[in-house]
Amino acid sequence: MGWYNIQEVSGNFVDTVSFDTWTTSVTIGQGMTVVTGDFDMVDLWSGTNSGEALSYSFGPLSNPGFGTLSGDPVTGQFTFTIDWAAVKASGANQTVSFTVTGNLPNGGVDQDTVNIDLLLCFVEGTRIATPEGLRPVEALREGDLVLTRDNGPQPVRWIGRRMLTREELAARPALTPIRIKAGTLAPGCPARDLRVSPNHRILIEDWRVDYLFGQPAAFIRARDLVDGRSVVQEPPAEEVTYYHLLLDRHEVLIAEDAPSESFYPGPWTLSEIGPEALVDLFRRNFTFALAPAAFGPLAHPALSAWEAAALRALPAASATVDEAA
Repeated sequence: MGWYNIQEVSGNFVDTVSFDTWTTSVTIGQGMTVVTGDFDMVDLWSGTNSGEALSYSFGPLSNPGFGTLSGDPVTGQFTFTIDWAAVKASGANQTVSFTVTGNLPNGGVDQDTVNIDLLLCFVEGTRIATPEGLRPVEALREGDLVLTRDNGPQPVRWIGRRMLTREELAARPALTPIRIKAGTLAPGCPARDLRVSPNHRILIEDWRVDYLFGQPAAFIRARDLVDGRSVVQEPPAEEVTYYHLLLDRHEVLIAEDAPSESFYPGPWTLSEIGPEALVDLFRRNFTFALAPAAFGPLAHPALSAWEAAALRALPAASATVDEAA
């Protein structure tokens, strides 16, 4: 007699709290109103997918005021439709949960729990220069024009978002934002404190770059600018959402009046954007999702950590920045 369990197989619930508990987090800034999933039967010993259970049943929502749930008793697929108006009206983050029970061919049953975190709080407000003026990054939509330093207005082709929970940030503090304080890079640059992801590159444009590397400007990762005073890494917070703005090619955006890179889909970056964003890129048939080199080169050379340290060792001069998360 075989031994089976049921398992969420859609790939949407990458946070497996335990063998029988599946959790995902959704922020209002993602623009998502529907969360979907799918359960199949798996062999307990090999972990291989054994197809559908004999039937599935879904328990009631723990907080039915924040959305509606439907489930298919034959396929194990479910859909939760979020009522963001109700979540916002509550004034707090919310979690809804429900159980799914699979009836197995060996006569047993298995019950799993699905948790869906609904999050109102996310990093927002970073202003990006557009032909119509400065706009918060979370207000941009695909197809909107943004201003670039080198090639004028360019359309946004894709916007990715990755939300990191308090628990994820506590476990991986190296992922917390870098804060570049106003006026650090040059007078009025940035105009306000600029918060970026640690690996996000900032364009430095001054005599030191030319003197050391023979280039008029070069990118430096935000983490390589940290000095503990004007550029600092923040402690773990409740959660943070990073935004990625993809253009037709790598460009220099203007974020808080500071030059900042657009999203560059290199192998390392693609591994860090999160599974939902990566799946979305594949679905859009962006060729670079399979072959990152197909996207093209960086807009400007990028300095390594030791090259950035050499540059910082020289007296400061005018510089420039990057953003995007």
